[in-house]
Amino acid sequence: MRNIFIVIGIAVLMSTGVVLTTASIHEDAPAVAPDFTLPDTEGQDFTLSSLRGQYVVLDFWGTWCKICLKGMPKLKEAQEKYKGKFTIVGVDCGDKTVKWKHWVDSLKDDMPWKHVIMGRRLEVQREYNIKGYPTKMLIDPEGKVVKSFVGEDPRFYLLLEETFGN
Repeated sequence: MRNIFIVIGIAVLMSTGVVLTTASIHEDAPAVAPDFTLPDTEGQDFTLSSLRGQYVVLDFWGTWCKICLKGMPKLKEAQEKYKGKFTIVGVDCGDKTVKWKHWVDSLKDDMPWKHVIMGRRLEVQREYNIKGYPTKMLIDPEGKVVKSFVGEDPRFYLLLEETFGN
C-alpha cells in the first residue's frame, strides 16, 4: 500500500512540473550526434546535419516542463554572450503541434533560436538516450557530442565559457 502512495506522489509532482529531474551529466549521450529531420515552426523540414561545420546546442524540452521554461532566459543570455559561436536548436518533446507552436510563437523574443518538434514520435529521443528534461547537449563542428547535461545544470554554462571564452 505504501508503494502505491509513493508512485501516486511522484506522478503528481511530475505532472505539476515540480520534480522532473536533478541536474547531472548525461553519461549515456551518444558519441556522435545522430542526424534527424523534424518539422520547424514554419512546417518545413529541418535536418541537423545542415549545421555541420559549426557548434550546435541541442535543447530537448517541452512546454509541460516548468524547469525547461524557467531555464530559457539563461540560455538566451548565453546565446547573446557568445553570439555567432554556436547555433541553438530547441527540440520539443511530447507536445502536440498546435500547443507547441502557440508557445514558441508567443515566446519568440525569449527563445530566438531554431525550434523543431519531435512531438510524440520517440525515435530521436531514443537515439539520443534522453532520460530527463531539459537535456542540453553541445555538439562540435564534426558532429561529435562534446558533453550533455540533464536538468538545469550550471556546468553546461561553464562548458560554454570554457569552449567559447568570455
